[in-house]
Amino acid sequence: MEIKSAVVDGALYSTYTLWHLINGDIQQEIREHTLLKYNAALEDQLLSSDNPKTILFGVKNLNETYYFNRFEKIVDLMKSGNPLVNFYIAKNIPEGVLAKKENTMSIRGIWNDLDRNTQSVLSKYIIP
Repeated sequence: MEIKSAVVDGALYSTYTLWHLINGDIQQEIREHTLLKYNAALEDQLLSSDNPKTILFGVKNLNETYYFNRFEKIVDLMKSGNPLVNFYIAKNIPEGVLAKKENTMSIRGIWNDLDRNTQSVLSKYIIP
């Protein structure tokens, strides 16, 4: 009862609405600004983060060349064990990357650390 008497009904909704009216879609603006400043150093910083959402943002901006040239970094990301990041990577690995035996061996090396959904996606390319 004490909390109820200290809370104004609808204030949270009003505050949220006012903040968004004043600031607009700040998340989208930050995303766009980040993409304008995107370079290899920022990419490394994003992919080295401890925050899975930050890593996922970085992974979503990788091009095919990155998968081919820096596959060990991809494997290191997958070792971190975040199912959302791993699933996104698995769904977006270019087929040619997994045609290389050393890349499939790297995935086999971490197979037991991967979640079932990621394993399911990769199982069409890799037999554990």
